[in-house]
Amino acid sequence: MIGVEFIQGIVEEISNSKLNCTPLFVARYPVGVNYRVKTILSDIESNDIHMIGIYGPSGIGKTTIAKAIFNRICDRFEGFSYLENIKEKSGTNASVIELQETLLFEILGDKNLKVENLLGGCDWFAFGSRIIITTRDKHLLATLGKGCSTYEVKELDNDEALELFSMHACHGNKLKEDYLELAYQAIHYAKGLPLALEIMGAELYGRTTQEWKNILNACNLYPLFGIQKLVDKSLITLSEYNALSMHDLVQQMGREIVRQESLQMLGRRSRLWCYEDVLEVVIENMV
Repeated sequence: MIGVEFIQGIVEEISNSKLNCTPLFVARYPVGVNYRVKTILSDIESNDIHMIGIYGPSGIGKTTIAKAIFNRICDRFEGFSYLENIKEKSGTNASVIELQETLLFEILGDKNLKVENLLGGCDWFAFGSRIIITTRDKHLLATLGKGCSTYEVKELDNDEALELFSMHACHGNKLKEDYLELAYQAIHYAKGLPLALEIMGAELYGRTTQEWKNILNACNLYPLFGIQKLVDKSLITLSEYNALSMHDLVQQMGREIVRQESLQMLGRRSRLWCYEDVLEVVIENMV
């Protein structure tokens, strides 16, 4: 008679199996991704490299490339894990522990193991291990020592940029002749940054060229140029669903500006984001 514990072990083994690995979403239109992935993979496979550091400015496609690599090679390993937004999620000891637990559980299936750090030197890992890191800070990768290969993500060339912009502006259809001048203007401002091209292409979709130009004049904010500046300074990002999000430093600055509106009286502030503050305002009837 088969014991309950034995059956439970089989269930857990199957649930943690790589057969159940859902591929990561890479990009709606992964223009230029395959070429860059092949370049990095050839480097990984031709050398005994434990770590590959992918660096470049925000919006250049680091995460997109890393996800594509992950999808290509994850089924070669007995265990694998994908952790994102580590910087934002490691602000406290509790959040670091949570990341550790997630990493170890996804790789080993053990919720109880603990480690001191998420990542150490290359000698921390067994032969055949692969760690992919994305960062805006090239110097950070230099601290990892030998065994870490670096790859700088380059901007899209003009043909790739036009293709990506057209995909978002026309959803796969050919760009109309009267849109070409605007498209080339957008490409010029974007300077090969995929994020900027996606934002501008998505904004143009479904609009006439005249509507687009009225929008620009009415706003008087020069969005093509302004968006590029925000991207250059790593202040905005774009999700897979074209949702804009801001850098954590901008968020902190905005919260500090609101806090200065009223240092003592929470009810006089224009916005509240902490659960405890909202509760206090409601209970004390400060609105």
